[in-house]
Amino acid sequence: MEVRVRIERGHARGDLPEDPAALVAKHLGLRREDITWARLRKRSLDARKKSPNWLFTIDAEIARPPRKGKAEPAPKPVPHLLSRTSTDKAPVVVVGAGPAGLFAALHL
Repeated sequence: MEVRVRIERGHARGDLPEDPAALVAKHLGLRREDITWARLRKRSLDARKKSPNWLFTIDAEIARPPRKGKAEPAPKPVPHLLSRTSTDKAPVVVVGAGPAGLFAALHL
């Protein structure tokens, strides 16, 4: 099953200290052999506290349910919207730059 794991590390640098699959296995209480593949999805720095922490988001496929830690199912990719063509040749005006206006402009 594909999962998404968020791991907080207190390293001074944002480098992964080891293989992502080994890190996921250690976090979830599994063996390295239980991880089919692992890929670093995102690396971010949380500097809200006195000592900054790195937060790694890793997508992985695991062979069995985790024993410990928190893993959420990996989100499925969103299918592209099909754009319908209009027979009208009238110009289209999108008013507003909020979420609805941007989505309408993207859809057109």
